[in-house]
Amino acid sequence: MLMKTLIAKNKLKKSKIFKISDLTFVQHNLILDDLLESQELLNPIEVKIDNHSSVMGAGGVPYAKKHFCVFRGSRRVTTALKLGYTHIEGVIID
Repeated sequence: MLMKTLIAKNKLKKSKIFKISDLTFVQHNLILDDLLESQELLNPIEVKIDNHSSVMGAGGVPYAKKHFCVFRGSRRVTTALKLGYTHIEGVIID
């Protein structure tokens, strides 16, 4: 599979590349028109490490969570997916 990465224009020292399928993010299908048109990510997304385990969902079914959770930038992730990107630049925050 071909890796297509959306890189941020404004660099941060601790930024890294995340595989979008490894991220938990709000899937609301809202997109950013300016990112869609320019295909230029200004700032990296902000990601938190999710240390919660054994969370139960409806009916007692274990809730599947991913290790990384998008704290700020879900619309950027949604837009990146719409543009065919598989990876996105982000930074882990506390």
